[in-house]
Amino acid sequence: MTNTRFLSLAVLSLIFIGGGCVNSVTENTIERQIESESGGSADVDIDNETIKYTDEETGGTVSVGSDISLPDDFPTDFPVYDGDLTIISAANIPEQGVSLMFSSEDSLKQIATWYEDELTSDGWTRDQGYDLQGRLVESYVKDNLRMTVSLAQDAGITTGTIVRSKE
Repeated sequence: MTNTRFLSLAVLSLIFIGGGCVNSVTENTIERQIESESGGSADVDIDNETIKYTDEETGGTVSVGSDISLPDDFPTDFPVYDGDLTIISAANIPEQGVSLMFSSEDSLKQIATWYEDELTSDGWTRDQGYDLQGRLVESYVKDNLRMTVSLAQDAGITTGTIVRSKE
């Protein structure tokens, strides 16, 4: 199953969870749907508004929710902003990449500076970047890896997506 397809299913499930359709859509129904579409295993927790998916073939995991913890298998060498943040999704898909989505009340500039300092001190080299209407995207390379930091700020909330993938 492609990550895009699973994430689309996860988002749809969260809409049902967050949209008050709990009476008509149960955790088991959502889990069975995800599992039948993906071939992996899913754990949906409506009370905590989370979905956890494990790909049985690759061992990869995806967690999505409104305020989740990092999965146990999340790489310890992946930089996670050390300020105040709410984790929205985390994925670790072997041979494909690692990603993290979060929101924070810290400023875009503060988070961008933290990532630049953290990555460059760990041997990453900035190779691309742009700031387009309040959305900052910076790309760093190291060995055969690329790390992309994408940040946007709206109404005092910074949202970030950090992705590490093979080149």
